[in-house]
Amino acid sequence: MITIVAADICVSTAAQAECVTVKYRNGARVPLEKLDCKAPQSSFVHQIRYDAKNQYMILLRDTWYPHFSMPAEKVKGLETAESVGRFYNEKVKGKIGCQGRPVPAY
Repeated sequence: MITIVAADICVSTAAQAECVTVKYRNGARVPLEKLDCKAPQSSFVHQIRYDAKNQYMILLRDTWYPHFSMPAEKVKGLETAESVGRFYNEKVKGKIGCQGRPVPAY
């Protein structure tokens, strides 16, 4: 017997894909398979997902946070920072938008 939990799975025509709900997006769901994944060595940031084409990043702490117009060099900075949390708080949080624009269509 297979049980599917609606909160963790979204269905596409090709296959089932894991989706997450992002904060500030009124329940918008983003398929994780469409974004490149990085797992930095950090207790503050658990996972970074990035779509370079749309400059869209979602970041997992305890919640998925969206960021729009996110330059690739900032994502690289997050990935390689000595302190990911410090880099995020100083260079991203409050400086790179997380509200006001729709999630890219996937």
